[in-house]
Amino acid sequence: MANYQYDESGVLASYFVLSFLSLVLIPLTLSFIPQSQKSSKVAGCECKHCQEKAAKLRKANRRSIFKPQLGAKALFTAAGWAVFAILAYKVASTKLESTVYDPFAILGISSGTPEKDIKRHYKKLSLKFHPDK
Repeated sequence: MANYQYDESGVLASYFVLSFLSLVLIPLTLSFIPQSQKSSKVAGCECKHCQEKAAKLRKANRRSIFKPQLGAKALFTAAGWAVFAILAYKVASTKLESTVYDPFAILGISSGTPEKDIKRHYKKLSLKFHPDK
């Protein structure tokens, strides 16, 4: 007998959304890692006063763990990871019921039934469960 498994519980849709979220969230999360700036030559004034002012501006604009800058990008990333965690939990906790497709069980007859009786029983059930009736 063929072993058909249909996605009646929507688990494959969750796998698709998890894949999509991981493709978006991983690079987005990695973009929060500060890049080291190794530019030794800065365009502008070379005087001591201007260099001190530029150093103060760099220090003020630098991100810190204690003073995070939460913007729309950070909130979107956090919400995305929350959705990712919920879907991952849903997929991990879903129990799949694997049943072998058995047309005899669907019709309610035994597997050794002659073909004539199968056709008669099928016709009787089709009249009973017809959508136009």
